[in-house]
Amino acid sequence: RNLCPLCNTLQTNKHVLSACSSSTALDRFTARHNAVLSKLLVWLHQALGVKPCKIYADLDSTFPSTSEVFSDLRPDIAVVAGKKIYVLELTICHDTYFEKSKNYKLNKYTLLREKLLPVFSTFSVELFTLEVSVLGFLADMSEFIKAVKCSKITAVVMNEITKIAIDNSRAIYINRDKP
Repeated sequence: RNLCPLCNTLQTNKHVLSACSSSTALDRFTARHNAVLSKLLVWLHQALGVKPCKIYADLDSTFPSTSEVFSDLRPDIAVVAGKKIYVLELTICHDTYFEKSKNYKLNKYTLLREKLLPVFSTFSVELFTLEVSVLGFLADMSEFIKAVKCSKITAVVMNEITKIAIDNSRAIYINRDKP
């Protein structure tokens, strides 16, 4: 049997690309997630244009942190517009886990409204998820786009996200045995 040298579990492609629990692998998964998240934020910022809203992100970036909106949960993106907060939670998952990943995030953030900081306590919250596979396939995000009233994600941006996911997954695979 081929065991993962990082966690001593059976080393399948699914394990290497999305399920290894070693800190090394988790750091690699986080880097891939954050690279896709960064591209999404650039697109969203441009797609929202001059709309009166504010974007928060769980990423060291030019955007304020979602910790300025929520007390102890940190969703990936929060768009505050009027008295509404639109949350987009990104998951990079194996192609066979789209539905499972979506349901996990929906359950994890069930009580998101209760985690609002006092300054946002009267706001409503809508939660959306986006699953991107380790091979760069994107789930439908039309409901989020419709809710925040922004322009559609372009084929160019989707291709860039796909390339980011694939390139990062390739690097993860190539380095799978390296601590």
